Amino acid sequence: MKLYETTQPSFYFTIQFPGEVIKPGSKPDIGFREISGIAIEITTETIQEGGLNSDVHIAPKSLKHGNLVCKSGLIARESNLAKTLQGDPSTPIEPKTILVHLKNDKEDVLSMWRFKDVYPVKWSVDEFNSTNNDILVESIEFAYSFSTREK
Repeated sequence: MKLYETTQPSFYFTIQFPGEVIKPGSKPDIGFREISGIAIEITTETIQEGGLNSDVHIAPKSLKHGNLVCKSGLIARESNLAKTLQGDPSTPIEPKTILVHLKNDKEDVLSMWRFKDVYPVKWSVDEFNSTNNDILVESIEFAYSFSTREK
C-alpha cells in the first residue's frame, strides 16, 4: 500500500531565434537545463538636499539588466547558437532577438520571454575530469538591452 505518491514535474528551457530557417526533421529550439539572469534592476542616484545635511533623496535613474546565463549539455555544432559563437573575430557582432521558453514535459510553452539586442559575451565548458561520471556542461552568457515577458 502506498501512503503517498510523489510526482516530479519535468520543466526545461529552450531558446529560439525568431525567423530562423528550420531544416526538415530538426527542431527549431536549443534546450537548456538552467537559465539565470532574467532580471531588471532600477539604478538610483543619491541627491543631497542643499542646506540640509540630514536630508538625502534617492531618485530612479535607469534600468539595468544582468547577463543571461544558459547552461546545458554540449550544443550541436550545426545549431544557430553554435554558429553565432564560432564566428570570425574580425566580423562585427550582430545583436539578435531571442525567445526563451519555459516548457513542460509535453513540450507545451508555459512562459516566454523576449530578449532584444542579444550577443554572446562569454562561453565556457566545465572542467574535464575523467574520475567523475557527470554530464559535461556548457555555459553561454549573453548581454542584452531589454527583455519582456510575453506569456
